[in-house]
Amino acid sequence: MFSKASDAELITAIQGGSADALTEIFSRFWKPLYIQALNKLKSHALAEEVVQDLFADLWEKRDRLFSQEGTNLGAYLHRAVKNKILNHVRKLVYDKKYWDHYKQNLPVAESSVQQTAEFNELQDKLKSAVERLPVKTREIFVLNKLQGVSVMKISEQLNLSEKAVGYHLTKSAKELKVQLRDFIS
Repeated sequence: MFSKASDAELITAIQGGSADALTEIFSRFWKPLYIQALNKLKSHALAEEVVQDLFADLWEKRDRLFSQEGTNLGAYLHRAVKNKILNHVRKLVYDKKYWDHYKQNLPVAESSVQQTAEFNELQDKLKSAVERLPVKTREIFVLNKLQGVSVMKISEQLNLSEKAVGYHLTKSAKELKVQLRDFIS
């Protein structure tokens, strides 16, 4: 239906809610965007995740995007994936700094060698469990539980509904509970 449509026609159609237009945009641009992300991130999984997030954002924000006439769709998408890559790299740097700080400033248990060993094991398991959370869930968990940012602020910051933020917090709690079940009495 949209295989011969121009960028302007696809933009108009997606703004109107056409899932077929999104499918056409995906089929035209997925591979070059994926290659761009792969070249920078050096990980197939991360490259796929970044590009999939871009298309999810494109659909969610379709009514607010492309406000200027004559928007070059390809240039817009390549710039958007570049920004997603930069955000991902910034987050990795932030996470590393956070964990380094966390390790240095976490109080050491005052007791026996056994308690210290158990505490260190718990700390390692917690770090590992948080790192295994999906990227968006981990980001929301860190913002809310470790930095004290409210659900409403996270919702505004990440452009998600409060319900979606709550979902990610519930998901992180469930996954961490499973991962740390040996330490929970």
